[in-house]
Amino acid sequence: MRYAQVAVQSPIEFINSGGVRFQIGPGEVNGVLDIIGYTSSERRIGKDRGLLEFNFGFADSLGKAYAYNNVLRPWVLWPGETIRVSDAGSAFKAHVNIKTVLDTRDTPLIRFADGRVLVSRHERNDVTLRVGEEERHLRVRLTVRVDEPASGAQQPYCSIEYQIPLEQLLWRRAPQFTPDDVLPEQEPYVPVRLTGGGVIKGVTPSPIVVFEGA
Repeated sequence: MRYAQVAVQSPIEFINSGGVRFQIGPGEVNGVLDIIGYTSSERRIGKDRGLLEFNFGFADSLGKAYAYNNVLRPWVLWPGETIRVSDAGSAFKAHVNIKTVLDTRDTPLIRFADGRVLVSRHERNDVTLRVGEEERHLRVRLTVRVDEPASGAQQPYCSIEYQIPLEQLLWRRAPQFTPDDVLPEQEPYVPVRLTGGGVIKGVTPSPIVVFEGA
């Protein structure tokens, strides 16, 4: 858990499960970030599913405390086309460790900042994601199988590091819960709720207007 900030460039609007409308930004949204690996004994969902529980506590413009609590697929941590990666360093502080299997046959090429390209396209790709919390990003160390391992390598795996901006993970649609499964981003609303408690120390009001009667 740590203090975090997100820059909102253009206004964002959504509703929660109760139909309450939220209007965010532009401006700086600050709050408290907490990520954990999602599991559910009731639904028999283990860590091998690779689901990420993403929690962000914040205050609206009037100082009322709210929480965004979502369950996201591991794909949200995959380096997209606009993200540039680097070789993994020796030190890495992880808050969450995810080991899962993904079908990466149709994923975009992974591009290094220096122009190199990493190809990792497999139907069953053994993936390890180590995720650390930062003020404006999640830092990710990804270990994947590579298509063309370096000559003489013992194992055809490669570890890289990169950052996922927090704004890519906030305000996504809520998951749909069934008796035996959870399906991320299947509901039409965003999972934001009034906590009813006090605002966490150090969190100041953000440019978020809540329309209770909307």
